[in-house]
Amino acid sequence: LSVGSNPDEGYIPSLDGSVLALGRFGTPAQISKLITGMRKWEKCGPAGRKSIIIARGGLMLSDTREAMMYIEKCGRLNDYARIRGTDADSIRDTVLAEFGLDEKGKKVYDLGGTQIEVSLAPDLTLALLDTKAGKTVKSLPKKGADPDLHAAATKDLGDMKKNLKKVVKARNDMLFHHFLTGQTRPAAGWKASYLSNPVLNMVARLLVWNQGKNTFTVGENGPVDCCGNPYTIANDVSI
Repeated sequence: LSVGSNPDEGYIPSLDGSVLALGRFGTPAQISKLITGMRKWEKCGPAGRKSIIIARGGLMLSDTREAMMYIEKCGRLNDYARIRGTDADSIRDTVLAEFGLDEKGKKVYDLGGTQIEVSLAPDLTLALLDTKAGKTVKSLPKKGADPDLHAAATKDLGDMKKNLKKVVKARNDMLFHHFLTGQTRPAAGWKASYLSNPVLNMVARLLVWNQGKNTFTVGENGPVDCCGNPYTIANDVSI
């Protein structure tokens, strides 16, 4: 099934069952290609729109990060989560925003011959340090690396580079909507998201938060008040 054909040539997905199966069982790369194709199908009239609806049904059943981000953009993450017996915030804070980084925003890839430490910077760039050579590198070195370990690390790092900023962009959009509508969040859930997840913690550091009559922001060592003193989050007041 080609999902990248030119809609100007009159291309309409002819096998709706294949579209559904691709949405459900496609690899991350195939899902990305499918989503790109769906944007073109919008120009194909009723038949194209029908195939988009069918493809979205398949994506609702996909477990890939790419499908989840698309469903989030469509405003259907609540329905996606309900199918799995959970809620949208749990998916946003775990699967979508989870890249295997530790609490300091670091991750180590063992390549066999050396270990590469990946660090997340406040501007969401990734720095790679070859711990054996003691120097920064631009990519995962192949020389002396185990082929299987290198392939797995390359795939994982590629996913992080591709999706990290997309996840943050979606989070920023959601927070802006919450700001406009005055939506709050229970303190326990807020702490689990913005103090435990290193990616979301970077987002939290850029904002001023409100809890009751108090305001605070997040520093490197945790929440701080307007005077720079440590701020203790009350568990019984929403944020």
